[in-house]
Amino acid sequence: MSRPVTIRDDVILKAAREVFLLHGFKARSSLIAKEAGVSEGTIFKRFKTKAHLFIEAMGNEEQEQKWIDDLTHAPGTRTVRENLLEAASHIIDHMEVTVPRMMSLRSSGVSIPPSQDLKHRPSPEVHSQALATYFREEVELGRLQLANPVIYAYMFVGSVVHYVMNKQFNGHAVCSRLEFINALVDLHLGSLKKTAVAPVDPKPVLEHEPS
Repeated sequence: MSRPVTIRDDVILKAAREVFLLHGFKARSSLIAKEAGVSEGTIFKRFKTKAHLFIEAMGNEEQEQKWIDDLTHAPGTRTVRENLLEAASHIIDHMEVTVPRMMSLRSSGVSIPPSQDLKHRPSPEVHSQALATYFREEVELGRLQLANPVIYAYMFVGSVVHYVMNKQFNGHAVCSRLEFINALVDLHLGSLKKTAVAPVDPKPVLEHEPS
């Protein structure tokens, strides 16, 4: 008696990614099942809901793993500044794709599943942990001085995520991508420089209600 064929998760995710990119989140799960060559039941045995499937499928685990592998070999190579400039650029590229997808999911009235229910860790967590490891190794090599590498890693990634989200919500960024990346890296290296960024005028505060 022959053994049953096991469908790998990556086959389902690849099919789902292709369908979602073509039809959006509202694509029927039956279409994804047909593309993957499995039943709808098989999909939902692997992934709790369509929202879970969407988040897992629209990530790029292969690209993220390559970035982590490159960062793993980065300590002691080039300069710390060059490595951090590249890291910031990668995270911005990734989040500029991810944030609109999450916004699309929310606009469909679907709640984003908690991270502990996902097969793969959310991108900001992956980025933060990879960067924390990089920071620790550079500190051990004496090329970087940080009191707590983990905190600085989360601050670094959080700043990038906020920059991208602000740009998405407001339709424009507070400054150019290059200005932001350079300022962020200089801040973490302890050499914050003045940048020629036009200040944002705060909204006037009325002391009294107009009569």
